[in-house]
Amino acid sequence: RVLFRSNQAGPTGTNMTRLAYDDGRDNNVTIDDLWYRTPLFDKNLTFWVGAKALNLDDVLPTNNPYLESSGTGSLSRLMRYNNMVYRGPSGTGAALKYKFTDEIYIVGTYLADDTQAGSPDEGKGLFNGSYSGGAQIGYDGKNFDIAFAYLNSYITPGGRLFGGITSNDADRPFGSTVPTSANRYGLSLSWDFAKWGNFFGWFGYGNAVAQGSLSVTRSATIDGTKLTRSVPIVQNGDSVDLWTWNAGFNFPDLGAEGAVLTIGGGLPPKGNVSDSSYIIQTQYQYPINKNIQITPGFYVILNPNNNSDNSSIWMGVVRTTFKF
Repeated sequence: RVLFRSNQAGPTGTNMTRLAYDDGRDNNVTIDDLWYRTPLFDKNLTFWVGAKALNLDDVLPTNNPYLESSGTGSLSRLMRYNNMVYRGPSGTGAALKYKFTDEIYIVGTYLADDTQAGSPDEGKGLFNGSYSGGAQIGYDGKNFDIAFAYLNSYITPGGRLFGGITSNDADRPFGSTVPTSANRYGLSLSWDFAKWGNFFGWFGYGNAVAQGSLSVTRSATIDGTKLTRSVPIVQNGDSVDLWTWNAGFNFPDLGAEGAVLTIGGGLPPKGNVSDSSYIIQTQYQYPINKNIQITPGFYVILNPNNNSDNSSIWMGVVRTTFKF
């Protein structure tokens, strides 16, 4: 896979505007996937193992078929899938999927942060660094898909629970220096209610827990004597609730075979703050031919960074995808 990437977080001042296909490396060409998938014993059992870029959405069905792809799906990063359970530390590890029937399945996975998994340093490595582990059970029908996922994740200092797609009240709820764990739950569905229409939606809840403490030093002079004391800001075991939801419609084959019009929006992941950000997005995927797709569209972030004092940010995008 070869991608040309540009990060929009810098120019706009918020990670909520990031494009689906950027990963923070401005305008570089990268070839970065190294993982393997194979059936085991029979067609009902599938095994994944990866050293680099084996992500949660590679092993857990996202139930958002028109938007999940970073190169041909959603223009924005937020609208690809349920970020509560399909985005977190990942890259190196394994997964196993078993199909009970043609429609019902279960997946279990453990994935470590691939920037830490190979390190011998303390607080890093395959089992001592940032990771995501959990399971998903789902129903994959002809016209209706639904899945429930549970994920336990852990980030070391400097990490982000959602990989840098939302504000710090959710991504780093206790700051960048406090290790954090989170129990995360997500429900996702997709419904083809007609040949010309699809409804998609998801809901996610999480609870983040501080796995360390953070204090600041305060000083004051009283009667000529300077007094200094440490004031705790974060205590070990402090917790923050995390929320997200999204919904929308896809209209396949509108205007041309293979074309898709999408209208949707929702709540990006947020923590314990009073204001809420929202995303509204519309786009039109149009195939020029079997090798070229063009996708014009726009999305707007209301109350960026979960702050109603911030003005709305509008993003207009025209993406061209070449397939070889």
